[in-house]
Amino acid sequence: MRRTSGRRSPLLLRPGQLFTSLACGVGTFCFGVVGAIAYGRMPQKKGRNMALVLLVVLSELLQSVLIFLFSRPFSAALDLEKVILLPKLVMNSLGLVLFMGLLSRFNRSVTIGLAEQQQMALFIAQKCLPSLREGLTNWQAMQ
Repeated sequence: MRRTSGRRSPLLLRPGQLFTSLACGVGTFCFGVVGAIAYGRMPQKKGRNMALVLLVVLSELLQSVLIFLFSRPFSAALDLEKVILLPKLVMNSLGLVLFMGLLSRFNRSVTIGLAEQQQMALFIAQKCLPSLREGLTNWQAMQ
């Protein structure tokens, strides 16, 4: 029989340590719903960053409401939100704007690369067209 010490493993949590876990789990689902609804209404160019910031603010406020609804004791949830709400709003807004900017830049570079490949394929086809008009059986046209 193995003897155990009185200390708990740091990976084992005591009851009440994750009092916001249910609210965060439900909030993640709600973020997906908000994102799906906002996807079709998102502006493509002008005002996109402001719309993203508003989307993050709306989602994080929804998350705060869920934390207040599901977490007990309420005073601990209120103390938690007082500390993390502003940094959470700022960092998540900044992160989403940066991520979408990088994604847009990557998409633009892939589109440019595909356009260059299409241009090269059309150039090759244009150069081959006179030979193909002669037919594939004409040996001199094939050279």
